[in-house]
Amino acid sequence: IAREKSGIIKGNGVVVTSQQENEVLDVLKEACQEKGVNLHEVGKDIKYSIVGSSEDGEVFDIDGPTYSYRGLKLNLLGDYQVENAALSIGILKSIKNRVEINEESLKKGLENVCWPGRLQVIEKYPYIILDGAQNVASIKAVLSSIKKIFHYKRLVTIFGICSDKDTESVSKELDRASDKVILTKSRSNRAKEPDSLKKNFTKKETFLSDGVEDAVRLAKEIAFKDDLILITGSLYVVGESVLCLK
Repeated sequence: IAREKSGIIKGNGVVVTSQQENEVLDVLKEACQEKGVNLHEVGKDIKYSIVGSSEDGEVFDIDGPTYSYRGLKLNLLGDYQVENAALSIGILKSIKNRVEINEESLKKGLENVCWPGRLQVIEKYPYIILDGAQNVASIKAVLSSIKKIFHYKRLVTIFGICSDKDTESVSKELDRASDKVILTKSRSNRAKEPDSLKKNFTKKETFLSDGVEDAVRLAKEIAFKDDLILITGSLYVVGESVLCLK
């Protein structure tokens, strides 16, 4: 995939990348060397540090090849969103010869950015959080972020996923982290049946639901005010849950 995507690289430019596995990074480095362009890596050439995390967002500092910003406020939750922001800033600064973004505009953009379905807090008491994570890396990032940012007693997870995903690995991550699990399915014809998912869960309190609306109703019944309900697995499930919660 990296080799195919690197075909778009043009000479006399700059390539900006988030942190990658060595195998992917080697492909990008080779392509950049062939085209004679500079490669800026988040974590190496573009360094950031998180100075604060809360339900209101992230605060971070960043140092790039020709710029530094302090106390940037990001209206998104999760460490991985700060990395995304660092990547975006790196791209903006690399095209400053064509488009100049001043510091005030950059700060305003970060403070007002909205990404529905990504660690999105819909309700409180109990917390209801939406995230369309559907692979192991994204599920791990979500679970790590809610543990870091939110204070809750039990994690009640509503989970539904498409059958073409790595359902077993994602399920095992949620099984380890959750206190109660409600398995569901969206109306997508690619949705995995809840009873097929159940074999990946070891907890006694794993429930099956007839659909997303039923899963949301059940979660609200079994969750206490100091719990956290996480709705995850696919954007189809997240989208349908929004309609149920309105």
